[in-house]
Amino acid sequence: NYLKNYLHYAHLHNNNGINDSHKSLDNGNIDYNKVLDTLFSLQNTPILALEVDYLDGVAKSLQFLQKVYSCKV
Repeated sequence: NYLKNYLHYAHLHNNNGINDSHKSLDNGNIDYNKVLDTLFSLQNTPILALEVDYLDGVAKSLQFLQKVYSCKV
């Protein structure tokens, strides 16, 4: 909660917990349902950028966001 007033930007990717592997949001150890619920609940939602290694990972991440949050991306 302390950082909520200072968080303006975040880059998002998932990983296996060992390597910084830049996987799609739905493919790894990070529970992006919880992370995004928290980010979207902030008074000022930060700018979010996907940082995944492959174009397929970008597509999967966008599909995840559309499915879970019904947002237009």
